[in-house]
Amino acid sequence: MVELKKEKEINVNCIFTDKIEQFCETIEKSYPENVGNFTLELYKDDKAKAVFETNYKENVLTILKIYFEIANEEKHFYSYEMWKEPVERKVLIETALTFLKKQKFNERSLYVGKNGSEILKEYDIHRLPYGSKNTNKYMAVCGTSFVNLEKLEDINEHLISQKYKTMKNILESRKKLKDAMNKLNYKHFSLLNKETLNEIEKNSYSDKEYKLFENFENKILIGNVNNVFGKHSKIAMVGSMANHTAIKGSTLDYTILTSIEVKKDKKFNKDEALEKVCDLLKNEKTLSDIKIEKSTKFSLIHMKSSNIPDIDITLSVDNLLGVEFTQVCESAQKQCHSFALLGRLLRLWLKELSLNTGETKVWGTYFFDLLLLRLLEKRRLISYNIMKTFDAYKTHNYQQLIKRCQNINKLMTNEKETDKLMIGSYFMMFLLEYGIHFPQHHGMTFPFSTVLDSHTIDLSHGKLCFVKGGFTVLHSAYIGDIKKYRYFVNALITTLWEVVAYLTNTAYNSVKFKYVKEDGTNGEGNPLEEYLIIDIDEMKENEEDNKIFTFDNAKKIMKKI
Repeated sequence: MVELKKEKEINVNCIFTDKIEQFCETIEKSYPENVGNFTLELYKDDKAKAVFETNYKENVLTILKIYFEIANEEKHFYSYEMWKEPVERKVLIETALTFLKKQKFNERSLYVGKNGSEILKEYDIHRLPYGSKNTNKYMAVCGTSFVNLEKLEDINEHLISQKYKTMKNILESRKKLKDAMNKLNYKHFSLLNKETLNEIEKNSYSDKEYKLFENFENKILIGNVNNVFGKHSKIAMVGSMANHTAIKGSTLDYTILTSIEVKKDKKFNKDEALEKVCDLLKNEKTLSDIKIEKSTKFSLIHMKSSNIPDIDITLSVDNLLGVEFTQVCESAQKQCHSFALLGRLLRLWLKELSLNTGETKVWGTYFFDLLLLRLLEKRRLISYNIMKTFDAYKTHNYQQLIKRCQNINKLMTNEKETDKLMIGSYFMMFLLEYGIHFPQHHGMTFPFSTVLDSHTIDLSHGKLCFVKGGFTVLHSAYIGDIKKYRYFVNALITTLWEVVAYLTNTAYNSVKFKYVKEDGTNGEGNPLEEYLIIDIDEMKENEEDNKIFTFDNAKKIMKKI
């Protein structure tokens, strides 16, 4: 497919403009009664051509494509729609006519969603539809520059493959686990006990050391970062999270967050900016081992400080976040005890499941801090300057917890005790939200919302996966590669069940985990190469005396014990 030449505008009086009505009539008269494979040449001469085409596979996929080509200018225009369900001739024709009438031949944009109502800017492929705006059950694209369009049609073959069938079975089993966990959470509401808090404290640094982290941010990082990034946009250092959530054995992860305006600055390149910061940091006498580590789509500066011995420090940059969220990040500098402890518990999880080191290392673990902030803000637990009170939590949190929270009020004697009691609820909420709800609004493919990496088309922002409701993009920037991602998802699923089983006093072996390969055959227990499929047995009460929460069950399945 020929890429559009940006410097050359298309004439408004395109050769096709006055032929649209004729094209509409031709399609209405010529298309057969039953939807099927059909090609109709609407126009052709030595300068241009227009083709109407439908591709059909029974009970799998229907594709409508209207293709325009202007030969001497090497211009291509597309109207394109895809259905994952049977479609009537009437609907198909109506869609075709809508797109023909919308196509203006002078715009470089795509139209996505019901009746092409959402405008998709040129090459903004990573927004291909997910989220609330795409309200229809299929995807629709109408426009001039969708250079990856032909690749999407590969999905036809994929949908009848053994791999797809296997992934579908895996996904269905995980949805059943999600439903089972939701039922348990509704029936039982409990909190992590003080032994768990002791485990967090055991892995925490001293107050004096956390103060050293703050000094490092204020005296070393901020000045050097502002020298490079300051002129481009407002900066929010996510140091407040790194300073308080680091634990023994983890890295100290700082992130430079810039507002969305940076993305609009064509001259700004975040990788180049990070390299400039790296060069400046090399002038700091207290720093050593300064280098840039790179994964497939993610870069960070790695360093050590003589003032903070035995701790690896990282610095990365993300310039795709909105102004409002950077304000939330800044407000986290005044976080309360609950937030800091929850962050440490989260990093303890990463450490226990080997998600922060070695071949299973997840790149940019700061991302979990960002998610944590988003979730706390989303649940109205954190506002721009304060962590909300327990009453606010009781009012705004999701319905299953509201009824249970009333009884817990009686247990509370002071604010500090409230903070301690809430830690278990926060952690469970975070993992459940992270694994189930949040990804659907972030274009990510996670265990309960997609068929994982079952269909991969390389794009600039990751992998394109076919899911119910259209396509969504796997942002692999924070994972590194697909093997690590596979391990990460397996770890998340086993851990989710460990948390829910513990909090609801349910026997862990009420759920059976089995590894399978892509072809559906039994796996050999390799969490990097294989997928976990889940079989739910009768839910039994836990008879063991589990006073201390651990990840031992998950670690056994992940071959870490």
